[in-house]
Amino acid sequence: MVLQIAAVAVTGCVLMLGLAGAVARLPPTPKAIIGVASAGLALLVAWDSRRVPFARLAAAVLGAVGLGALLRLAAVALVPLTREAVSAGAPTPLLGAAVPRAVATFAFALELLSLLFAFAWLAGRSRKLTTPATVAVLVIGFLLTSQALATPVDGEGLALVTLRRAVEQLLTRPQPFGPRAALAFVAVIGPLVALAALFIKSPLPALGASIALAMVARGATEMPLGALSLVLAAATLALASRDERGLWVGLTKDGPVHEADPP
Repeated sequence: MVLQIAAVAVTGCVLMLGLAGAVARLPPTPKAIIGVASAGLALLVAWDSRRVPFARLAAAVLGAVGLGALLRLAAVALVPLTREAVSAGAPTPLLGAAVPRAVATFAFALELLSLLFAFAWLAGRSRKLTTPATVAVLVIGFLLTSQALATPVDGEGLALVTLRRAVEQLLTRPQPFGPRAALAFVAVIGPLVALAALFIKSPLPALGASIALAMVARGATEMPLGALSLVLAAATLALASRDERGLWVGLTKDGPVHEADPP
């Protein structure tokens, strides 16, 4: 009952504010509301779905994304506070300015953990350490990252310019500590993992859809589309983990026949 009420309330809030954001730029407060609400719902669903063995990896992905989103929102909220402290003559201005980036680094670590859980789910479809899907994601991600971080030259094509701007938009703010190449690589392979989770064969496609939506929302839950993606990921996982008949239908063409079912 708590999960149902939370899902309805959060979905309604995200939809209402998302529709408002379609016609006008949302102020910081509504952005924070939809970001915290969607991340909180993701954590609640992840905690509820952990009891189901076949949904535990998807729950781990969703939980890591939700907790990482909360930490990143906390880092964003700390930026103006640390600026005020520095301008007021704080005794340790460098330490104060580094606090948001430190929190963002923890958020980045959780996003990286969610990617590792997603890779584990992809590899678990074939019960091998590496699969064509995981290898393709890593190779394509490496190639795209290397092209995006290469030194710009005159006369670049439109595709390369678009790639550079897309990677720049995927990088989160405030920027975590760490090499820029590693941050860009993790940002690039997120959408690639989402595509792989959608197209890979699975006994229960809803789990792949939940992981794909969580990867899309990763790092952008304060945006209406990101918050809506995370809410849909949570709703999909909640339905998949509680629908035992849907699991059997996914495993076999004919689901189990209960005594109460008509012949």
